[in-house]
Amino acid sequence: MRFKVNYIQPCISEKGKIMAEAQLECGQKGRFFDKEKMCKVLQNSLFKDVKCSKNLGVAKVEYKNKTIILNHKGKIDVRKAWDKEDALATIKLMAKVLEKVNKG
Repeated sequence: MRFKVNYIQPCISEKGKIMAEAQLECGQKGRFFDKEKMCKVLQNSLFKDVKCSKNLGVAKVEYKNKTIILNHKGKIDVRKAWDKEDALATIKLMAKVLEKVNKG
């Protein structure tokens, strides 16, 4: 799944860390993922700490000391990444996991 990086910058809350935001580049205008299916896929993925609101279509994932916030419109926020490469690798991982939402 392709994505566009909106920004990569120093983390506000964690000195020496990086935060990034990306937007996945597919889906219908205003509708990207089914909220309930997105939550189910994330909760059944490799991530242990997932909090997800089916009503809001927002999920928060803690992964390798990073906080990742996703929404059903394809936005991915990564906080507390080690560096630019870590942030991009995390975005790519989340995009790959979210591909499963649109399958089956």
